[in-house]
Amino acid sequence: MKRFCIAVGMVLCATALMAAGLDQVVMKISSVSTSATPSTLTSEQITGWIERIDMTYANTTGTVFFTVRATNAFTKAFTTLLAPAAATATKTTYVPTVTLQTATGTALESNTVSRFALLNEQVTLSVTGAAYSGQSVQATIIYERP
Repeated sequence: MKRFCIAVGMVLCATALMAAGLDQVVMKISSVSTSATPSTLTSEQITGWIERIDMTYANTTGTVFFTVRATNAFTKAFTTLLAPAAATATKTTYVPTVTLQTATGTALESNTVSRFALLNEQVTLSVTGAAYSGQSVQATIIYERP
């Protein structure tokens, strides 16, 4: 019986270790707004550390403006992960990190950064300024599960 319990414990530990890993959420807006009114899409709740965000703009012939935000499901507080001036390339990779700060927002060290952590947060993609009707934008969020 003791050996059986040890074997079951080892299997459970191995399963718990294998559960963590990389995962992804894909959000695609098929017809981006050509006006200043944003086209938006929101993901399910995510828990983990963001590794990178890959943005793909189908048939980009002009600029596209987008914002990626993470909103806490419980507090509704949000953090802007990405808000570049404009995107003109068809594929771009971003690595969002946060600078370690004091309570007043002063950086603790000039080059020290940390991965952005999500805890039951939804990610929202907002896009405006498409060059033509039917232009699509896709965000692939790659994150590490705990």
